Amino acid sequence: MSESQREMLSLVTARVRDAYVRKPFYVDGGLDLVSVCRLMSAQGLTSALVTDAERLGIFTTTDLRDALLRETPPAQLAVREVSRFGLIEVDADAELFEALWLMVRHRVHRLLVRDRGAVLGVLGQLDLVSFVANHSHIVAVQIDEAHSIDELAAAARRVDAMVELLNDGGIKIERIARLVNELNHRLFARAWGLVAPAEVVANTCLLVMGSEGRGEQILKTDQDNALLVRDGFEHADLEASAQRFHEALAAFGYPPCPGGIMLTEPLWRCSVARFRQTLAEWVHGPGSDGPMHRRSSSMPPRWLVTNRCFPRRVSTCESCWPAAMPSSRASPPRPTSSTSRRAGGSSSPRAATSSRWT
Repeated sequence: MSESQREMLSLVTARVRDAYVRKPFYVDGGLDLVSVCRLMSAQGLTSALVTDAERLGIFTTTDLRDALLRETPPAQLAVREVSRFGLIEVDADAELFEALWLMVRHRVHRLLVRDRGAVLGVLGQLDLVSFVANHSHIVAVQIDEAHSIDELAAAARRVDAMVELLNDGGIKIERIARLVNELNHRLFARAWGLVAPAEVVANTCLLVMGSEGRGEQILKTDQDNALLVRDGFEHADLEASAQRFHEALAAFGYPPCPGGIMLTEPLWRCSVARFRQTLAEWVHGPGSDGPMHRRSSSMPPRWLVTNRCFPRRVSTCESCWPAAMPSSRASPPRPTSSTSRRAGGSSSPRAATSSRWT
């Protein structure tokens, strides 16, 4: 199978044969453990299929560990005595997630793979996890090629399944978070491109905040977002587009924000000039709600592009974000590192934008 064909597979429609199925390596059930281990060592294997008359079993290094606890010396112990028979099998054309389900259901780490009745090989849990980890771009391709919110919702569910699979496979949580973060950004950007007219997409910038904005989100939390509109741009479908995006996120599994920090609220859907003024009021004004809202927008955003005609990112450095405030006002003293952490601990924005016009 070519790489281009692999890239078009989805994590749900991918078949067992698409993963790395190890070729079968057989040993006779009458061989002693020392002889079997020599054969496995020569092949660089950690398991072998054991034939014993009509039975087919498997011998692994875990079985070897248990065998060493027996009173019989390994050189005198037939491998059939410590092997496991009655293997859990899966068809080569079964969906990849069926194989995962079988492993979880039967608490096994390997499945015997058959192709039209013949043994094709053995699928190991680590090989399955590796396949998903090395083909996470499959989900990204599916997101990019989605033509409906339903298709994006299906991709969002696959992201959740992938998180569980990678976590069970021992992948470090930092790597999972980085991967999920990138997939979520594609998901949001594509969703905005589907629910909003092209003219609206080209003249707006979508920000995501909270744990998603900080790049920390793995499991889905409530929606925290905003929409910046190009100064002077008006469109009759702007409010409706924001509502459709809100409903799309709900379909993906993101509940509404209890505090109303969402682009469906006028405060969080406004022109760039108005947002600059609002930021200045939150920083310098006497209003009691300023500190709370400032916590939601205190960190510089990272931008996601929804229109490929524009750059992948716009400037997001810390010095550029405060520059959104009017230059006629003196900037407040730069906070200490501890103060910065407190100010940014609640919610930091990043964005899906269509241009570099801020």
